Amino acid sequence: MYKAIIWDFGGTLFDTLTGVGTSIQKALNAYGIEENLDNIVSKMKVSVSDLTSYYMDKFNLNEDFIHKVNQLDSEIDVKFVSPIYGSKGICIEAKKRGILNFIVSHRDTSLITFLSAYEMEDIFDEIVTSEMSLKRKPNPDSYLYLIEKYNLDISQVIAIGDRDCDIEAANRASIHSCRINNNLCENKFAADFEINELMELVDILGLSKDVVEEYEY
Repeated sequence: MYKAIIWDFGGTLFDTLTGVGTSIQKALNAYGIEENLDNIVSKMKVSVSDLTSYYMDKFNLNEDFIHKVNQLDSEIDVKFVSPIYGSKGICIEAKKRGILNFIVSHRDTSLITFLSAYEMEDIFDEIVTSEMSLKRKPNPDSYLYLIEKYNLDISQVIAIGDRDCDIEAANRASIHSCRINNNLCENKFAADFEINELMELVDILGLSKDVVEEYEY
């Protein structure tokens, strides 16, 4: 039985692809570059940083492009970001059963705006953002920080994410991992569990599917 879940945010709890893609599109537009949103999203294979590096190389852009993307990303309209089906119900039911919910994200505290918009902020025991200055995944620092702070038994902790950096960080922190296969990522690291939809987590966590789905309507 797991006692703590360390969640990734974008692509795991919330669908942020359109929002992030729009930020990159606007940043490119600022340089007079037109790029189709679908093309941008289709190239988002590994991480936003890899994608920005791709465009920097392609169009010979400097570091200001990254700053522009980060600025626009922190200003994403909530209408472009929404919870993935099952995320709210799973987190609520896990909390009711005494399981701790954490988020580790490269985003700044702007993600709290998205959580608040869907009345999800209070479900989480701690949210680790970029403003805490911990090293980004795949470095396990943020996971180890939570493990130490909450005195967690690593055998009872699971990290859930949709990208290799989430799984690698979990492996390096010696905790369990679950990958959500979104058909976008190129997977190089093995996870303890592989699922195609978030709702498959109910079996892994020992939750009731019917009860979880009550929160999704």
